[in-house]
Amino acid sequence: MVEGETVEDDAWPLSAESTDEEMDDLVRRRVADRTLFHAAGTASMGKVVDSELCIKGIEGLRVVDASVIPFPLATHLQMCVYAIGEQAADILQGHHTV
Repeated sequence: MVEGETVEDDAWPLSAESTDEEMDDLVRRRVADRTLFHAAGTASMGKVVDSELCIKGIEGLRVVDASVIPFPLATHLQMCVYAIGEQAADILQGHHTV
């Protein structure tokens, strides 16, 4: 909720008195439907994940998806995610012998 927020035609501003249901509806209509296509960068490399795809501060947990991409890309993410997966496989093979 931001005081004085600009309201789109299909939405309404939230207030301190807004109910949980109103907030949930706002998220569904204004956020979720606009961010689920090509979401990336939510656990970006450098800030959350190191160069070996490990989450900083958590031992044994890696992130291998588009969330590690550190900046927005003007393209579809499918090939980028394939490359991240290939890199992760190489990293894991270097750490564990099969």
